[in-house]
Amino acid sequence: MAPTQRMPQNVGTESGWKYYLERPFLAGLFYWTGFDYRGESNPYGWPAVSSQYGILDLCGFPKDISFYLRSWWQDEPVLHVAPH
Repeated sequence: MAPTQRMPQNVGTESGWKYYLERPFLAGLFYWTGFDYRGESNPYGWPAVSSQYGILDLCGFPKDISFYLRSWWQDEPVLHVAPH
């Protein structure tokens, strides 16, 4: 693991869904934080003041990951064009 990486490569939303897709007897994932929130500025230190792990941002707008999850949860096609 590189010094700048905080999590191993096999941890995250995509690897989590692939894990559960291969095991139909399991129910799914649990997301601890649905919204970004002020406080606990992980993985960043000062001067950051909020968590960046939510599916929705501080104002309640969907982040890119929310569209990825939506593509798993519904049968209709999902198109999301990210600005980066």
